[in-house]
Amino acid sequence: AVVAVPPPPSWRDPATPPAARTTTSHALGRPFALVMSDEFDVPGRSFADGDDPLWTALEKNDYTNDALHYYAAANARTNAAGELVLVTERAVTDVIGYNDVKRERV
Repeated sequence: AVVAVPPPPSWRDPATPPAARTTTSHALGRPFALVMSDEFDVPGRSFADGDDPLWTALEKNDYTNDALHYYAAANARTNAAGELVLVTERAVTDVIGYNDVKRERV
């Protein structure tokens, strides 16, 4: 079952610990505020297009460095404890993709 997650009032997850919401730049010596965070603590989240207000797991091929990767939304979710789960697998597919770099079908 897909869990509906309401849009956030801000891009920062309220569950992010206060100590993690700011940091000081080592190079500049000045503070920076955290703009976006996600603790992935909601059980049963799906990241398929339109299911989540923060993330979209695209159904997309990856031709970076002539790689033969394909990203599938079904391989990203949160489990019953609300922990982020990313699945990698080796599989034969009939995916017909588009090479974004060469701008051609493959």
